[in-house]
Order: sequence, then C-alpha cells, then structure tokens
Amino acid sequence: MAIEIFNRTEEKYLLTRRQAVRLLEAAGNRLTPDPYCRDGKTYLVENIYFDTADDALISRAIEKNIFRQKLRLRSYGIPAPETTVFLEIKKKYEGIGNKRRTGMSLKMAETYLEDGKLPDPDTPGINALVLEEIDYLRNNRDLVPKTMITYERQAWFSADDPGLRLTFDRNILAREDELHLGAGPGGRPLLERGKVLFELKAEVSVPMWLAKAMAQMKIWPVTFSKYAQEYITREPGVLRDCV
Repeated sequence: MAIEIFNRTEEKYLLTRRQAVRLLEAAGNRLTPDPYCRDGKTYLVENIYFDTADDALISRAIEKNIFRQKLRLRSYGIPAPETTVFLEIKKKYEGIGNKRRTGMSLKMAETYLEDGKLPDPDTPGINALVLEEIDYLRNNRDLVPKTMITYERQAWFSADDPGLRLTFDRNILAREDELHLGAGPGGRPLLERGKVLFELKAEVSVPMWLAKAMAQMKIWPVTFSKYAQEYITREPGVLRDCV
C-alpha cells in the first residue's frame, strides 16, 4: 500500500542542470529510484491546486503564517479514468511539513469534486479518515480548482534511510485553464531556463556525504513554493517571497 501520511522537514534548492547531475554522481550507489522513476528517468507529475475564490490559502502561506495548508489532486503520468490518483492535504507548522493523502481512481475523484459524492470508504486504496478531513476542508472553505502545475521529476530514496527522499523537478509549468488531470503539460514556466528545483525531504537528518557534496558545490537552501510562485506571477504586486 502506498504511504499515506508523511511528517518531515523539507528544504528546497535551485540548481543548474549540471549541479543536479553532479549531485547524483556524488551519491553513487547510495540512492534507489522511486517506483515511478524507472531506470532513473524523469516522469510527469500533474497537480491541480484548490483554493478559495479570493485565494485565501495561498495568501496565508505568502504572509508566512506559522500554520499553512494546501489541497491538491495529483497524478503520476497522464491518467486514464481507472488510474489511481491522489487527493492530498499538505500542512506546514513551524517548518515541519505534514502530508496526508488518499488514493482513488481518477473517475471517482472527478465525480467527488464535481458533485460532492464521496467514494465508498470501503473501496480498496481509500483512507476514509483522510478523505473525511479533505471533505471537511473543501466544504468548510468552499475550495475550487485554481491552477494546474505540471513538471518532470526524478525522485530517489536513500538506500540506508527510506525517510530521506531527493526530488529533482524541471520544466515546471502553470496555467489557469484546462484544470483536469490528463490534459498534459502546458502553460507559463515557473523556473528560469536551465534551472532545476531540488527538494530534500528528511524525517531525521541529512547524511554526511550529502551535506559535504552540497557544501562543495555551494548549494544553499532557498524559499520556493510552486503554487506560491504561480500565484505571484498571476497576481502582479504580490510580495515575491515564495514560501
């Protein structure tokens, strides 16, 4: 069964493509690709983010509130109606990220999001408690689809520590139309040409080999959120401090 609840720290870094290659070379055989990263190749991730009509969730995040949350629908690759997709709540409190998600078919997810009909909680793969939490947030805040963000990802786990995850995202694109999974990538770029967003997600600590390699390459953390970046490029005048 896919992991449904994550608690970890997350640091983000903007790399050149050459730096991304060098970092993976430094890892040697210490990393294993995640199930979607076959033979170490990139795969497409599609996300639909939900918010209030006046963008209250992302505005709260940009204002650096100590508690922030997001709701999104995610697929790995371009899904068919029976493909498993994930409804996810992402929360952050005082720097610690928490992600809770439940899987269901794309057809079930679209039916729920269009008419509010909850899937049968006994359906295989559905976490009823997480779905109840998502349903409460969605209805309590009147959340609607706001933006589509897609990117190509490479993702790796530490061979020694499965709680350590490294992801490399490139060709990050955003748009406010065609808000349905399966529409494929398209929209305006959120990164400079040739840049890669590297995310380091750890439940405990960063291993010495990785910290040393990053220091040697002068890789330092940045403040960056894909959804926040999409919002500030959509709404001129918003402070450009993407949390």
